[in-house]
Amino acid sequence: MKRLSLIVFLCAGGQSAAAASSCVVERHAYALAENLEAIDVDLIGRATRSIDMAAYVLTSIPIVQALDAAALRGVRIRLYRDGRDARMPSRLAEAYNRLAARENVEIRYKGDPQPFMHLKAYAVDGVLVREGAGNFTHSGLRKQDNSLVALRCPAAVERFQKAFEAMWAR
Repeated sequence: MKRLSLIVFLCAGGQSAAAASSCVVERHAYALAENLEAIDVDLIGRATRSIDMAAYVLTSIPIVQALDAAALRGVRIRLYRDGRDARMPSRLAEAYNRLAARENVEIRYKGDPQPFMHLKAYAVDGVLVREGAGNFTHSGLRKQDNSLVALRCPAAVERFQKAFEAMWAR
């Protein structure tokens, strides 16, 4: 439990214990013991208003499909990508193109080669932020030693949104 308290404290921006106490760890998981891809699909599936996602790589078909299903429910999706993974198998390209064509979906690619945009994070409805080590790939979320932390923490969401807005504006 001390480890989770430290995560909450750090994600709350090192604020006071009182501020950090308003934070709740929604999920804290590690692959291979848990299927991080399924957790992401579940978290995305809960969105009702918005998803802001920063994804260095996004090749997980279940995650792309979950984003598309959210878009069909009327969720506004902004997806910021590094832009280095342009190759896609046809099944993924079809799902990704379907998502990109939705009226309430906007996708931007980082233009400058440096620095890498290497985040694997998103905010849901402005109330939950998900951070993790694994890329949004089947392998990264199911077959590699990676982590996922999802927090309901106003300070952590605010910090992510500030960083996301700065990237989005580039």
